[in-house]
Amino acid sequence: MKMLSSKYTFKTDIIIIALIASIFILNALRPWLDFLLPINNQLITAVQFLILLLFITVLDTNFYKKTHIPSALLLVSISIIFIIQALFLVLIGDVMGVISGLYVLLRTFLLVYLFQILLTSRREKEIFISAQHYVVYFLITFFYCMLQHPQILNVAILREYGSNFTSANPLVTFRANGGIGGTVVDYANFLLAFSWILFFSHFKKKSTKNWLLIIFAITSFIAFSRALYLSLFFILVVHLISFKNIKRATLSFLLIIVPALLFIFNFEIIMEFYSGFNASDSQRLESWLLLFKNFTLLEFILGTGIGGNTGLFLSGESKISGDGFVTGFTYDAGILTFLLLFSVIASRVLSIRSNWRVKISIIGSMLLMLIINSGFEKLFIVFSYVLSIAIVYGSNEYFLEKKTNLSK
Repeated sequence: MKMLSSKYTFKTDIIIIALIASIFILNALRPWLDFLLPINNQLITAVQFLILLLFITVLDTNFYKKTHIPSALLLVSISIIFIIQALFLVLIGDVMGVISGLYVLLRTFLLVYLFQILLTSRREKEIFISAQHYVVYFLITFFYCMLQHPQILNVAILREYGSNFTSANPLVTFRANGGIGGTVVDYANFLLAFSWILFFSHFKKKSTKNWLLIIFAITSFIAFSRALYLSLFFILVVHLISFKNIKRATLSFLLIIVPALLFIFNFEIIMEFYSGFNASDSQRLESWLLLFKNFTLLEFILGTGIGGNTGLFLSGESKISGDGFVTGFTYDAGILTFLLLFSVIASRVLSIRSNWRVKISIIGSMLLMLIINSGFEKLFIVFSYVLSIAIVYGSNEYFLEKKTNLSK
């Protein structure tokens, strides 16, 4: 990837790069700090949160004056829900409920203004340098996967500390999470975000990209997330589809319709086989259905109160439904607020100066991942998604500007 090495003319640019680097450094050190220090590793998340809060306020004191319409509507919606909910929870003495809801509210503000500060002004070029930090952190997670794997380096610290949870499945004996501070699901979200940089950013050296693609393939196999594979397959299909001529259009149509028909006609056989092969997905579907059992239309539109599925969980509390950010957030805040949230993300992706395939690939693969898995409620995952989109945005801006200057 083309890395800029010029000096910064604005002090804030240096601070931005330093803050982004600090987020990655803290996450890389999470398991070791948890092992060495007698503190709760969730304090690292708190520090990361404070860093990001500094990022969007001190660095941009007029941030609240620049919000575009979808973002403003989202913030108004989530704020009203939180205020009404907080007043009720205070009356009944549920302090933890207020904290969980506040976390959702602040995370939404961070999402909106991280996009704003990274994708506006001249910073669209400077933030491109953050790709270096992202790549380095990805390589660290790959090394951590090797350390975690019991058949490779077998370092138990990386599996037992830093809120790292590894698992197994019917096809492979072990699934690594890259020491990211969460489950394989969280790591799958991170890998999807990183894949956008690999696929849609411009690299200075093709060999660098090829090596990273090889490492990415190995890491994706070790993590073994079906949601990640499905999202990557969606990206592949989008890039195979073409309507340039009748032949390509016909092939594209067959590529879509034939698998769909085969799936529909053999649905019962496929589901019976898959249920016996992997019961966890059947349980996931069942949990989604149970989540909305006896749900009223008003609750579907406005939600039941933020924090139940996508908030901050303390003192042994857990989610109402463990899988699926889309269903969880819809249950919490309602379909209206979810659509506003996704419109903010989609509008930022659509602002990338690239072809429709890149934009549809990012929006569609992310939506698939959020439907199937949770993870987006984690602060570091939100940060990873936003930064990936910003890097793809900045890369294309820089490439097009450079191309225009060369043609003059």
